[in-house]
Amino acid sequence: MDLSRPRYSPWKGLFLVAGLVACRLCPASAQIYINPEFLKWFVGEESELIVMDMPENVTDISWHRGTQPSEDTRIISYQPPSKTWALGPEYNSRMNVTSYGSLYFSRAEWGDTGHYTVRVATDRENQTATALFQVGEPSSKPGLLLNATSIAEYLDPLLATCHTDATKVLWHVNYRLVSSNDQMTLSLDNKTLTLHWVRRYDTVQCQIFNFKDEVQRSELIFLPVTYGPYDVSLWSKPQNVFDTIEAEIGSKVKINCTTLSCWPSPKYRWTHNGAPLSYSGHSITLWSLTREQLGRYRCVLENPTTGLSLYREVIVDRPWLTSQIPSGFYLPQSSVILLSFLIVLGGASLFAMLVYTISHHCSTR
Repeated sequence: MDLSRPRYSPWKGLFLVAGLVACRLCPASAQIYINPEFLKWFVGEESELIVMDMPENVTDISWHRGTQPSEDTRIISYQPPSKTWALGPEYNSRMNVTSYGSLYFSRAEWGDTGHYTVRVATDRENQTATALFQVGEPSSKPGLLLNATSIAEYLDPLLATCHTDATKVLWHVNYRLVSSNDQMTLSLDNKTLTLHWVRRYDTVQCQIFNFKDEVQRSELIFLPVTYGPYDVSLWSKPQNVFDTIEAEIGSKVKINCTTLSCWPSPKYRWTHNGAPLSYSGHSITLWSLTREQLGRYRCVLENPTTGLSLYREVIVDRPWLTSQIPSGFYLPQSSVILLSFLIVLGGASLFAMLVYTISHHCSTR
C-alpha cells in the first residue's frame, strides 16, 4: 500500500492566510438593542419600541412576546427586501412594525406590559434583543396642604403635606432642594415637611417622579408669615426735635405714626397724658391747638396675629420763649418805649463804670 503523504501546494496555504486576513478586516455588525428611554408609557398613549444599531442588508425583522422568540410567540414580522408583513399568533390590531424595524402601538394598554424580543436577520447573521415594556397610569400633579393660614415669624412651626400616591417625594424650600436639618424635619416617607420656624417670603414646593420618571411639582406656595411690628417711625408737622413738638396755641399740629416691619397691617391706639383717645388711624390732627391739648402723646401699634406691640411717644409744647411769658401779660406802647430807654441807659452806665474801674486800677499801680 502506498502510504506516501499528499503533496502540499504552497498556493493553498497562501489562499488560506489571505482568507483569514480578509475576514478580520470585515466590519462586524454592532449588537442591536432596544432604546431604554422609550420603555415606559401611559395607558392610552401612542408608543414605540425602537431598535438601535440596526445592521445593513436586513432580510427579516420579527417581534415576539416574551424572552424566547418562536413562531408561537411571534407578533408580526417584516421583510425589507419585499416590503411585506406577516402576522403572527400574538398579533393585535394596535401593533405594527415600521419600515425601520420598530414595534409601534397605536394605543398602549395595561395588558401590553411585559417582555418583548426582536429578531433581526441579515444575509450573514441573526441578532436578538429583549426589553421590558411597561404601561402605567398617569399620575396627577401633587397637592400641597399647610396646617395653618397664618404663622408668626420665628415663633410658630408649620406642617406641610404633599398629597400624592408617588413613592419618591422631594421638597424645595426657597427654590432649593432640602433635607432634614436644624430648621426642618422630613417624615420617613418624605410626604410631610415640618418647619420648626419660618421667615417672611419663605416658599415651599414638593416634587414627585411619575411612572415614566418625569418630574411633577406642586404649586409654589408663599408661606402666610406674619411678623412685627419691629420698629415705629413718627413724623410730625411742625417737625419734632428730640421727641418734642413746639407749636403755638391756635396753630395746626399733625402727628403721623407708621411702621415698615409689620404684616398684616397693625392696629393703632392713641393716648394723651395716659388717657385713651378716639383716634384709630395712623395719624391725628389738632386743627387749632389749645392749652388742654398740650402734653404727652403716645402712638401704640398692635399686631393681633403675632401678639407683638410697640409704641412711640412725643410731647407737644409751646416754644420755650413764649412759655416764659405769663398768659394775659400786656405792655402799652409808651411803656415799651420807656422800658427800652431804661435798658439802653442801664447798659451805658454799666459800660462807663467798667471803663472807670479799669482806668483807676491802672493809675494806682
